[in-house]
Amino acid sequence: MNSDFSFLFCFSGGDHVEEYQSLCVRCEAVSAEMDDIGEHLRAIDQNVQDEEQQVENISAAQEKIQTEIRNLQARICDALA
Repeated sequence: MNSDFSFLFCFSGGDHVEEYQSLCVRCEAVSAEMDDIGEHLRAIDQNVQDEEQQVENISAAQEKIQTEIRNLQARICDALA
């Protein structure tokens, strides 16, 4: 038995020590899982930010192309007049 938990014997016996140790192990597992989930969420957030930036870039490029088309149409109309 782990000596770190021996102080619990004086309160209520060995059954609670095992339960306490089990809870500690489960707590560590949950903590590790929370860290993994946090990392996964950060990666998802970064992907969303990257995609939002791509949408902004595409919108800006689309607007630039539409402006160029309008300018060319105006030049063609002026040249034909």
